[in-house]
Amino acid sequence: MRPPDERRGRWLHAAAFAWGLAEATFFFLVPDVLLTMIAQRRGFRSAAVATIFTVLGAAIGGALMWWLGRDHREAVLAFLDHLPAISLKMIADAEPAMALDPFAALLSGAFSGVPYKVFAAVAAHADLSAIGFLLLTIPARAARFLLASAVTVVADRVLARWITRRARIVILVGGWVAFYTAYWSLMPN
Repeated sequence: MRPPDERRGRWLHAAAFAWGLAEATFFFLVPDVLLTMIAQRRGFRSAAVATIFTVLGAAIGGALMWWLGRDHREAVLAFLDHLPAISLKMIADAEPAMALDPFAALLSGAFSGVPYKVFAAVAAHADLSAIGFLLLTIPARAARFLLASAVTVVADRVLARWITRRARIVILVGGWVAFYTAYWSLMPN
């Protein structure tokens, strides 16, 4: 029988993979939510390992969206338009950005609120191969995930001087609730 901590680690990796896959296709909460909670609870190293699984899930989801966007463009774009905080203008702006500089588009999108699934869906029509898109996915997705985890660990260590672990967890969860309240209020659709 495996030790409980090892089983928990495997469960977290599976959850990170599933969240990365889901967010790359249809889910509307970023994997950073889970990764920052792992970072706070288990440290940066555990969050970095979970990031590998998240990026793998995102890459598989991105490949699926790339293929669907290539072969079923109108249906996929209509589907995306019905998801929270995605608009037709956001979708229309993503394609020329991908054609101009796909890595810059993916990286800036990761920090500007344009969901990865939007770029994945338009990548084929921006003349980016599936392999090219997947190779750009890895560093573009990992950059934000690792940054969010690192900031969480540093902030948690600083706050640990003054407040309890429970209070820090409440702050992290409250921060995500505030973030999404603002994001969904400000983003179109």
